[in-house]
Amino acid sequence: MALAGAAGLVGAVIWLTARFLREEKSRDDIQEKALIQAEIEAQSYSDATAMMLETGSFLGEAVGEDAGRAAQELADQIDDKQIKEALETLSSVTKYIGRSGR
Repeated sequence: MALAGAAGLVGAVIWLTARFLREEKSRDDIQEKALIQAEIEAQSYSDATAMMLETGSFLGEAVGEDAGRAAQELADQIDDKQIKEALETLSSVTKYIGRSGR
């Protein structure tokens, strides 16, 4: 049950970040479709680590540094420790992808 809970938490964090990015400002069609795809993918994984790495990387590639900034901005507004940590991890994953030049 803890694994399902972790996957659900990570999925919710990724979905929330993608939705935040979509609502924040207008994006081109490619970025909009990528964010929608991230929302869908966040619901399809059962492994939290794989979801964080794969979908987080996808977000970083799709919208660049905006993904890390958005995740950190959301983390700064959350009191729940687990959600905050997941958002901060997502921010780190997306920022790493941006720096690695993938």
